[in-house]
Amino acid sequence: MLKKYSICLIGLGIAVFAIGCSSKSKEATSFADSLPRSWYKLSEEKDAEEAPPSEAPSEKTDRAVSAVFDSQTAILENVDANPEVALDSFSALTEGAPERKHWRLDGMIASFSVSVNGVFGALLGNGTPTVKGTWQKVRATPPLAPKATPKKDALYITTEMTEADLVAQLEPAIRSSLATGSIHDEKALRNNLHERGKKFLTLCQALRSLKFLPGWHVEGLQMQLSFNAAGQVTQLVGVGVGVSLYFDWQMPEEAEGPEPQNTNVDPKLAQNVSQFAQIIAAELPEAVKDTPELKKAGFVFDSIHLGVGLTVGGSIGLAQASGAVMAQLIFKKEDEEAAAPVSTLQDSSGEFINLVGDRHDRLYRIERKHFRKGLHHALRMGAYFAKKARKADSARWKITQIETELDLSLGGNIALANVSGMGMIVLDFDRVDP
Repeated sequence: MLKKYSICLIGLGIAVFAIGCSSKSKEATSFADSLPRSWYKLSEEKDAEEAPPSEAPSEKTDRAVSAVFDSQTAILENVDANPEVALDSFSALTEGAPERKHWRLDGMIASFSVSVNGVFGALLGNGTPTVKGTWQKVRATPPLAPKATPKKDALYITTEMTEADLVAQLEPAIRSSLATGSIHDEKALRNNLHERGKKFLTLCQALRSLKFLPGWHVEGLQMQLSFNAAGQVTQLVGVGVGVSLYFDWQMPEEAEGPEPQNTNVDPKLAQNVSQFAQIIAAELPEAVKDTPELKKAGFVFDSIHLGVGLTVGGSIGLAQASGAVMAQLIFKKEDEEAAAPVSTLQDSSGEFINLVGDRHDRLYRIERKHFRKGLHHALRMGAYFAKKARKADSARWKITQIETELDLSLGGNIALANVSGMGMIVLDFDRVDP
């Protein structure tokens, strides 16, 4: 299926890329005025408070965003109207397969970015999308909720592993990476991968000790590592990257048994992880309050990916910069009616949320009320895109999931991710209406 989608995305990018504006054009210089300042300015920037931000984009932004969604609809409708064209496109991928004639388009994932320079319907080369939409066929009965497609090259981690087990599992990935010829320093690759892998395992073991609570809870932890030719970890994607490896851990179900006894976790780290998870789980339902825009759009906020980092002292916190991201911590909402978990923290540290900056020996703190305000603002931005997505419905196609990528400031403000940067926070919205 993914091969089918990628072909359609190529056509989609060509169709809507013209919506983006060149940075040298008059359109680009005035586009920033049509986008609310709070959507792209972070609070630590010196000019962030110059003018009060408007709450909604202007008509210019509205038209550009609508044009992207309408272009996606047009692509899908065109494939439906001309299925033989799509079949010819797939022929090279399925040459000789007897089932080739049974291929059909069942869905599509399409991304675009919104910035002060315009709305870009395609990112050529490097770049971070602001919004990602999952399209599905309209059916008589609602389809199953979309699930993330497992990465065939992902390394699946369990908390029962020892460090020796982890090193053994990493070996095939190391050999495969070296075989590509993209890595020139084997020793550096091994050392860096082993070091990052052990930190990931340690954090997974600390998370495993968390008690399951209804409502928002930790669902898993994911990490992507990209290495350059010298075997060093790099934040880049695309050009200049030798290989990329993915780590994935999922919180076991309660029925799978008690917490494993193999825990060599630093007690301080375990305490910090527990405190961090309690605070986030308590703040998420608070941030969702008073967001009728989401309900009107027919979407529900039910998952968040938080870029987290670890300090050298063993403290966990939200990553405030791309260089601080160690992994993506995933919180999931299971019960719509569940009350917010009550924090059991006894000291004043429960009033703040830790942030890890570019330097891993530096820890910042933001007040929970500022993070909550920023997250509430982020949900309103998500509701805007959800509303625009719903208006793009056709008789045969609709968007069933919206994902937005965001950046976080030291002041707790949350804004759209920079196209040239890396999203620190990812919000997932699922469609709930028929």
